[in-house]
Amino acid sequence: MKSEHYIYVVVQGRSAEGSVIISSRRVIRVLVADVNDNAPHFLQSRYQLEVEENNQPGKLLLRVSASDADSGYNSRVTYSLDKHTSTIFNIGPETGQLSVSAVLDREQQGVHTLTVFARDSGSPPLESVATVSIRVLDQNDNAPAFLTPHFIFFIHENVPPFAQVGRVGVTDPDEGENGNTELHVVNSSGPFVVDNTKGTLHTTNNLDRETDDHYELYLLASDHGHPFTLTSAARVTIFVEDINDNQPKVILPSSNSSCQTVSPATIAGTLVTKIYAIDEDLGLNSEITYTVVAPESAQNSSPFRLDSRSGNITVAQQLLQKDLGMHHMFIVVRDGGKPAPLYTTIWVNLLVNESMGPCNLDRVPTWTGTSDLDQTPSKAPICEVEDTRSAQLTLLVGLGMMLVSTCLLMVTIVLYLKQKRKSLQQNRGGHVEENEIPLRLKDKYYSDD
Repeated sequence: MKSEHYIYVVVQGRSAEGSVIISSRRVIRVLVADVNDNAPHFLQSRYQLEVEENNQPGKLLLRVSASDADSGYNSRVTYSLDKHTSTIFNIGPETGQLSVSAVLDREQQGVHTLTVFARDSGSPPLESVATVSIRVLDQNDNAPAFLTPHFIFFIHENVPPFAQVGRVGVTDPDEGENGNTELHVVNSSGPFVVDNTKGTLHTTNNLDRETDDHYELYLLASDHGHPFTLTSAARVTIFVEDINDNQPKVILPSSNSSCQTVSPATIAGTLVTKIYAIDEDLGLNSEITYTVVAPESAQNSSPFRLDSRSGNITVAQQLLQKDLGMHHMFIVVRDGGKPAPLYTTIWVNLLVNESMGPCNLDRVPTWTGTSDLDQTPSKAPICEVEDTRSAQLTLLVGLGMMLVSTCLLMVTIVLYLKQKRKSLQQNRGGHVEENEIPLRLKDKYYSDD
């Protein structure tokens, strides 16, 4: 409060006679010796400042100041930082100037909090503390970054428009508008668009794998930074997965009215014709099998056999006289699609004839069985062909056989009645001779063997 004091002392005296003696004056100077009883005092206990990132190394940040009411060495103040402070920050021990020796990166650390000590030189020394808070301001120094440089998605064909293909993750570590990104589809003629609110890729039209089985496109991500925007790109591959949406197409035979002549001399195992079909689908959806629609009994009696995998039709056994004529095979061509296969049908018409001339059909055969042709072959109904002449011939043959059977039955009955009547007459008028011994019939006879 006050380092020295002055005391004035005046001495006055009187003589014996009572006269006044002139006074004497002295000054006593009292110096108050200092002890270290005051710690340094900061002008403010908390400092706040803002610094843009990407600063020049060695940049001066601010100057802190603390005073000490003591004197001499007791008032001499030095500054230091907490021992846990990052080494990139430095403070002048005498000046209190705070600086940073490295480039600050807001994306690594946005706020730095430092503790500054001010200590005097007394014995023992006294100190005080102040806090410095440094907020690092953002710059647009980071381009948008995709989670991967190449996105791969799979989507079924025939999905409805605006179906989601997948999520395209993109991030920008900058702040505010510097980190606000926007996506665009570029270098693509495919039906795709980006939903920026969700960061997802969507279709705009139906997809058909048989037309395009995959798409290649690029996504461009740009931020809204200042003074200029930053961009980045990512590649996207979209594979269109197959669904069973195509029926098998029969190439051979060319039509249901096609006909082929087979010689009766053809030996068993000979290939006489072939069914060839294709399916535009993929995998199991395109695996084709061929089946004759008839019960096993009818298939076993047919002179022709169909290979379910290759579509080859061969002679199953040596052709006989009964095999002459037209043979109609109603064949279902199925794919292996799940959960239900798709199918188409074809007639294979084979004429067994001595003459190898052209084979012509008066009309296309007609299927008269059930329309449920996607069931298993063993349960499929027998196929019938509408042929008026063959139906009439079958009816006449049946009637003739019934008439012959009736005649044979009547003749058998008449002969039996006549034989029984004759036996009865002999039993009534006959007698046993004197020397004849009736023969007793045994129930069973056994040979010597």
